Formats: sequence, structure tokens, C-alpha cells
Amino acid sequence: MNRFFVDKSAVKESTIEINDKEDIKHISKVLRLRVGDKIEISDSNEFEYITEILSIDPSLIKVKILDKQRFAREPELKVSLFQSIPKGSRWKK
Repeated sequence: MNRFFVDKSAVKESTIEINDKEDIKHISKVLRLRVGDKIEISDSNEFEYITEILSIDPSLIKVKILDKQRFAREPELKVSLFQSIPKGSRWKK
């Protein structure tokens, strides 16, 4: 699913308005998404939204919020990575 970023001010109670020209062009012309297609939207701060496109106009795309989740910060999984040192001539390449 495609993800787009908006300002928190674009988020209303049950809808989000995308008014960035680059995003509108990308959604409508490049990806060729249509009314009824689903996209992910992030406010880059607190929430991520699963949305459905309601309308596509040259200056505004309006989407309906289907699901709202808190932004996933850092995973709880911790990983340790080790690298071995090669022997002899392999080290100098």
C-alpha cells in the first residue's frame, strides 16, 4: 500500500485533505489511483491512517479515515551484529 505524509492540520475528524501538488500528481497520474482505492497516510508525528479515496480533484484529494493507529516508534527487538576478521591475504583486498 502506498504511503503519503501530511501536516497534522490536514487531518479532520473522519477525513484528511491532501493539497500538496506533488502528492496529487503522484496519486492521480503516476499511480493512477481512483476513488475507492486505499492508501496509508502518516502525520509524521503521532498517527498513521489507513484511508479510502473519496474524491480526486486537480487541487485536492479527500480521503476517509478507515483505521487510526499510533505511530510505531522503535521496535522492541534488539539485534547484535558481529563481523569476523578474514585471515591473511583476504584482509588486504
